Amino acid sequence: MDTCEPKTPVKLRSILGTLAGMLLATSAHAAGVEDVARTVEVLHETYGDRLGESDLFRAALEGIARELDHKVGRPGHAVVDAADKKQVEHWLDGHRHGIAAEFSIVPGQGIVITDVYSGGPAERAGLVVGDLVVALDDRPFTGLPSELILTIAGEIQSREAVLDVRRPEGLRRIPISRGPWRLDTARAFDHHGVTVLKLPFFGPGSARAVAQALADRPEHQPLVIDLRTNEGGRLEAMVEVASLFVAKGRPVVMVDTGEGGSSAHTARAAVDLPTRDAMVVLVDRDTSGTAEAFAAAMRQEARAVIVGSATAGRDGLPRWVPVGNGLYIRVMADQLRDPAGGSWADRGIIPDILSQPVSRPMPVLPGQLPADVQLDVAAQVAERAAKQSAADR
Repeated sequence: MDTCEPKTPVKLRSILGTLAGMLLATSAHAAGVEDVARTVEVLHETYGDRLGESDLFRAALEGIARELDHKVGRPGHAVVDAADKKQVEHWLDGHRHGIAAEFSIVPGQGIVITDVYSGGPAERAGLVVGDLVVALDDRPFTGLPSELILTIAGEIQSREAVLDVRRPEGLRRIPISRGPWRLDTARAFDHHGVTVLKLPFFGPGSARAVAQALADRPEHQPLVIDLRTNEGGRLEAMVEVASLFVAKGRPVVMVDTGEGGSSAHTARAAVDLPTRDAMVVLVDRDTSGTAEAFAAAMRQEARAVIVGSATAGRDGLPRWVPVGNGLYIRVMADQLRDPAGGSWADRGIIPDILSQPVSRPMPVLPGQLPADVQLDVAAQVAERAAKQSAADR
């Protein structure tokens, strides 16, 4: 009696061969291509229709991505399909989903709205900076610790929610719907005589937005660039923003390809901004990737002082590798370096002046914001430097 052994489809075998070939190039002890293909065959024989070959293929890739995180020592490797990749690209262009507001938790009281982004659901619902949210979907926050307030807020997954908001004039109930919105690329405001430039990410139009935000600010006024929670963004957008502060032709960031070569991204010609006597860059543990590269460039090439807490220590630059079946592996082979070629991997960018955020904000009154100690310190440092610079002129 003849037997017929299931065969791995030619397309899948080709994909496995390409993938295994890439891995075998760095390991003499890795399993051969046929071993990988045979594993897929055996598992498919065992489970039949319950586990398709495409499922096995993706599972294998996800295992490889986890192993790459471990072996390379750089997180961020992942397996995505075309839809996932499109979402990432949308994120890099500033598209977000939620209520478009930032907040701070005040133990025993609730959630204080600290920022409302233009054109987002929060603004459309009528939320304003200083609103004290004391209940969410009839679940009160009063008397609860920070951890429990955050847990309750995270458990509300419905598209629509009702906020009980306390204002100086009394209590209001505000319904709000989560939805898509576009993150501002740059905003500037005055903080006790110091210009604060808030950069939430680097994306298309960031340099133009920065130039517009700073164009009408007084000359010689000290500047604080707030990179807190900035998870990076597009490399080219970051270089364009840095070019507003770094002399043309000077290095902004080095990119190490991991193959013995590196390339320098230099500052290009940019618009003239008002002269600044002092510049401070404010960072925290969520400042990541290209935002860390920007901070390093500002310190080395624009003589900026860095204030805050150590950054995330992410130096990987994502690259998409198509692997067939409509899937991609996001690899972190390219490494960002500071203008001198130094790395901030793992330890992050260490500030010149350490300033940790307040872990337990003090009670606030309706309409009042909790103290931003890090921003206050950064503003003080910038103001002192500006006075010294003025005295030296």
